[in-house]
Amino acid sequence: MKVKLLYGKNGLPVSLPDKTQIIEPIFIDKLKNELDSIKKSIMNPISGINLKKSISKYNTIGISVCDITRPMPIKKVLPVVLSELSEINPQNIKIFIANGTHRECTDSELENMLGKDIFKAKYQIINHDAFNEDRITNLGNTTSGVPNIPK
Repeated sequence: MKVKLLYGKNGLPVSLPDKTQIIEPIFIDKLKNELDSIKKSIMNPISGINLKKSISKYNTIGISVCDITRPMPIKKVLPVVLSELSEINPQNIKIFIANGTHRECTDSELENMLGKDIFKAKYQIINHDAFNEDRITNLGNTTSGVPNIPK
C-alpha cells in the first residue's frame, strides 16, 4: 500500500504492508479569521494578564520561536506579539530561534519564517546553538541536584 505522509512542504510517499491499519486524525474546521483569533488569544490569555499590561517600555524582551523544522505559523503570530510590544525599543527585543540540536537556520530560511519586515527590522535574531558552550549560561542545578545545563 502506498500512502503520502504529511511531511515537509510536499509530503513523503511511503510504501507500507497491505495489512497496515491507517488511523487518520479528526481535523477541525479552520478558523474563520486566523489573525483575529491570534490577536484575541494574545490580548486575552486564559490565565494571567495580557502581554501589553505586563511590560514596561524599559524592559528587555526575549522571544523564543521554533526553527524551520516545525510547522508553526511564526509569520502570522510574531507580528501580533511584536505589535503588543510596540512600546519597547526594537533593539531591546531578541528573537531566539529554538534550533535544539538542529543546524542553525540560514538567512533565507529566517526571512521566510519570520517575514521580510521582521527579518529586516532592528531586532536581534539569535540562532541558538546547543553545542556552543561559549554562548550558553550555566544556571546551576535544580533543587533535586540535576544540572539545568548539562555538560
